[in-house]
Amino acid sequence: MPAGDKLQYILVNKDGALLLPAADLKGLKNYEVVRRMREKYGDRVGVLSIGPAGENRFSSASIAVADKEGHASRHAGRGGMGAVLGSKGIKAIVIDSTDAPGVEYHDYEAFKEAAKVFRRAIMESDATKPNTGELAMYDMNAIMAPVNALGAFPTRNFSQGQFEGVDKIDGEALHNTIKERGGIYKYAGCSQCIIQCSNVYVDNLR
Repeated sequence: MPAGDKLQYILVNKDGALLLPAADLKGLKNYEVVRRMREKYGDRVGVLSIGPAGENRFSSASIAVADKEGHASRHAGRGGMGAVLGSKGIKAIVIDSTDAPGVEYHDYEAFKEAAKVFRRAIMESDATKPNTGELAMYDMNAIMAPVNALGAFPTRNFSQGQFEGVDKIDGEALHNTIKERGGIYKYAGCSQCIIQCSNVYVDNLR
C-alpha cells in the first residue's frame, strides 16, 4: 500500500456500499480480520479479506473468503487479486444481507422448474451423485491421477507436468486419510451445495 494511503474496508448492506476506516486491522491475518468483522456485524455476514501479503502487494497474494463457520479458508488464489485490493488500500469487503430485498426473479416459477432439472441431473450423474459419485467421494482431487497421466499436473513450480508420488496425495488417498483421522470428506464449502465435494482435513498431531 502506498505510504500515506488510508487502509479501509467496504461494507455492503441494504443501504448500499460504505467505505469505512480499517486502521485497526492493519497487519492482521485473515482469520483475525474475519473474527473481528463477525463480532462487529454478526456471524451471518460474508467476509472477504487480505492478510499482510496482500497489504504489501505480493504478486501471489490471494483474497480469503470466510466459509459458513467463519474460517477464512477459501481463497481466490490465482492472479494476485489480494495484491490488487492491497494496492487500493482495501483490507476487507463485508457483505451484510440483513433486511436486504434479495434477488428479483423475472419468472420465479420458471426458475424453480429449471433448478429442479439441474438438481436432478447432478443427483443422477455417476460423477456427482451423493455418496457414490467420484466428485462426491473424492472431490476435485478425483481428476488428479488422470491429469498427472496426461502430463499436465503442475509439479515443482510448473517446471514438470508429472509427479511421481501422485498416488499418495490423490483423491482416494486423501479420502482414506480423512476417514482414518476423523475429518469430514463430505462438506458443503459453498452455500446450498448439492455435491458437497469439499472436505475438512485433520492433521496427525493430535
